[in-house]
Amino acid sequence: MMLGMNDDAREFLNCIGSGIAGYVLRDTSSQRVLEAVQVVCRGGAFCDPHLCQLLFNYFEKNSNSMPSFMIRDALGLTRRELELVPLLARGGFE
Repeated sequence: MMLGMNDDAREFLNCIGSGIAGYVLRDTSSQRVLEAVQVVCRGGAFCDPHLCQLLFNYFEKNSNSMPSFMIRDALGLTRRELELVPLLARGGFE
């Protein structure tokens, strides 16, 4: 879980690449931070919707790139689900 200073795409993607499962901005409400911590503690992943869009955009531009093992493990995705992430980022299946 990480508390980010801003919504900088590079910082966010570097954190994802390092294996974090939760990322909230410093101006996020305390209720939303609590929700994020609870989600991550249950084994889920959490980020603000516009940051999630950055992640999808990244995979759209780098469709041959797959998340690292740490991310796969943190998100609990199967190999097949990982294969679907770039397709979802492009907006559909080929």
